[in-house]
Amino acid sequence: MHHPPTEPHSRIPSGSLAVAEASSKVTHKPSLVPTIRSLRKTLTIRHVSGHRIAALLEIVSAANKDRKQHIDQLLNKMEGALVNGVHLLIVDLFPPGKHDSHGIHAALWNRLGDEADGPPVHKPLTLASYLADTAMTANWEYLSVGSALPDMPLFLDPDYHVTTPLESTYMTAWQSTPEPYREVLEMPLATPRRKRGR
Repeated sequence: MHHPPTEPHSRIPSGSLAVAEASSKVTHKPSLVPTIRSLRKTLTIRHVSGHRIAALLEIVSAANKDRKQHIDQLLNKMEGALVNGVHLLIVDLFPPGKHDSHGIHAALWNRLGDEADGPPVHKPLTLASYLADTAMTANWEYLSVGSALPDMPLFLDPDYHVTTPLESTYMTAWQSTPEPYREVLEMPLATPRRKRGR
């Protein structure tokens, strides 16, 4: 997956991993031009054997969004990865809330130096794939609750990405979930009781 510095990007990485060219069928695909962000000095620590991290897939949980401190920790992690050249795929299947009023992707995109409005009301869920390059590029899709998850690119370098089959992976995981746990997960949330006034 990692090329020596002298090797051109056009060569397909060896191994059994199937990759596609960087162009993908995603609706939104703007780029950020290099700004002061690219001038930051960053200390990068690499493993002695050369096994550096190339990409992260971040599945956002409810705990990531339950308080501002957790949102900030998540954004710090993702921004740190991107500025160190680590590509990122965010799966955020929770609507924007009290601490991320426009969603995680919009908060991260704003941190990187551009404005993002966040998902529309009828499509509150977000999938976002970031290419950590000189011009930071994001590919994202907004989804409605209950809609199938589209395949998303997970970039390995500026020329290649892995197409990530999110829907089929989810369905495989769900089908292997024991029935008692499925019943618990499918139960509607209890409505909180109102406190009686004195």
